[in-house]
Amino acid sequence: MWGGQRMDLSEAVLYCLEEHGLALQDVDLIVWNHVDHLAASTVVGLLKEEDGIDLSSRPFVCLPHHFAHACCAYYLSSFKEAAIMVADVLEVRSIYLRRHCDGPEPEALDKGATNFANLKGGASDKGLERESFYRFDGTRWQVVRKIIGDRGGIGSAYGRYRSSCS
Repeated sequence: MWGGQRMDLSEAVLYCLEEHGLALQDVDLIVWNHVDHLAASTVVGLLKEEDGIDLSSRPFVCLPHHFAHACCAYYLSSFKEAAIMVADVLEVRSIYLRRHCDGPEPEALDKGATNFANLKGGASDKGLERESFYRFDGTRWQVVRKIIGDRGGIGSAYGRYRSSCS
């Protein structure tokens, strides 16, 4: 159980493999959209325990949520270089950007490429990831800017707007 909810991914994984005529052995790399920021070994263990899917023989990478969005946008495009902005409604605590992750986030936090906005009492690991700006130069990912706050942001405004429309 993750966050109190069971994450049954077996049907989704099996569908994707079957749709493309693949077996798990054909998969070169598994990339996990890292929202809960669990260790890769924990995620692999939970998938095996809850869904009966054993991914322990495959390479496994955990990416921070916003960075996963940026990678998806870039690698599905035809661009050699890119600047990408990510803003969504999912609220991931910034403390998790340093925990069990691959990607440029820890370095960006260390170098100060992060703007801590509207946090009561100053910068805090309790802030939420609001917007992220990335650059890919063809060889290296860089966090240009990341906005972390306790309220607001473009994604949150969009989420409130969408909720009011339904």
